[in-house]
Amino acid sequence: RNITEITQKTASVLAQIKTWTQQDVFEWVRSLGVAGMSEFQDVAESKKVKMKIDGRFMEMLIIHPKAKNVIKVLKKLIPAKSDRDKFSLGVKLLRKGILN
Repeated sequence: RNITEITQKTASVLAQIKTWTQQDVFEWVRSLGVAGMSEFQDVAESKKVKMKIDGRFMEMLIIHPKAKNVIKVLKKLIPAKSDRDKFSLGVKLLRKGILN
């Protein structure tokens, strides 16, 4: 499996992210400038996604970026490829220990 190497900076960001609520994740995604934010929120709160979108989900994205179940959920949450690219860039920054 592809597991991200955890540096000291990444560990400190992970410690913060673990405590995030669903609302914190929405605010972070909104700060990235994802265009379909209302759709993201609707899908995340509906029963279409069987995973809770919170700090644990974000932690999985950072530690296991290639996990199939996470990728499926992401494609449901953010259908537009350009928006997914913005989201992926934000997650890459989190992996490097940069919390924007």
